[in-house]
Amino acid sequence: MKNPPISRTPRLGNDNRPDGFPGEAELAALRGWYAGLSSRDSVGCYLESKMVSGVSTRGMIGNIRRKLISIARQRHRPDLVALLDHPENERAWHAKTVAHVIKTLRVATQPVPKITDDVSLWLSVRAANALYVQGIKTRGGWRCVSPGVGAGGRWSLGWEHKGHAKSKPSLRSTRN
Repeated sequence: MKNPPISRTPRLGNDNRPDGFPGEAELAALRGWYAGLSSRDSVGCYLESKMVSGVSTRGMIGNIRRKLISIARQRHRPDLVALLDHPENERAWHAKTVAHVIKTLRVATQPVPKITDDVSLWLSVRAANALYVQGIKTRGGWRCVSPGVGAGGRWSLGWEHKGHAKSKPSLRSTRN
């Protein structure tokens, strides 16, 4: 026999990543789907061991796409979101760009808040709207308009809470 038989479920490494990025098998299934395989064939080939009763193969492919879109949004990359968020019937036209998006998202770093960023980029809608009412549009404006609010106040508003703090502030208050 010239060529050994190929197993149906290739070993593609550990799929449990702490950052939520899809694993190798999931990405292989997504690439296969973009290459023209049906969702059933793609999931059956690469994710057979992860198939769960009651979950459709189209749903599994959709979940992988949604994970990538979510990661692109977390990394503040609306350009990549636009490339991934398209109707399913247009997948053949987007196959090459999705491969590029996956490579780009693998190396994209978590953004760090800048003092000139709009408050809506880093705060909840409710907190951002409250600051907008006060005429505060950027983090710099919030710091200048609100004297006496130190690191503890920023912590409670959520500036550093979303994973951007180097360390949690001390409990000492800077207010008089």
